[in-house]
Amino acid sequence: LLVRRYQEAETLLREGYDGVAATQGAAAPYSIAIAKRLVLLYEALGQADKATRWRALSKAEPASKE
Repeated sequence: LLVRRYQEAETLLREGYDGVAATQGAAAPYSIAIAKRLVLLYEALGQADKATRWRALSKAEPASKE
């Protein structure tokens, strides 16, 4: 985000999230970390609606291991 390559960052983060969430689940630590980065991105872009969506995903409860 510091370099302001927002379009590229969005693409990479969304693809990363999709891949991690598909293999490890939306509540996996990496999924949550990527979702938090997307919140920062969308806040920097002034896209509050998208930031809100990703903020909700970033607060997913990790799955318990039984």
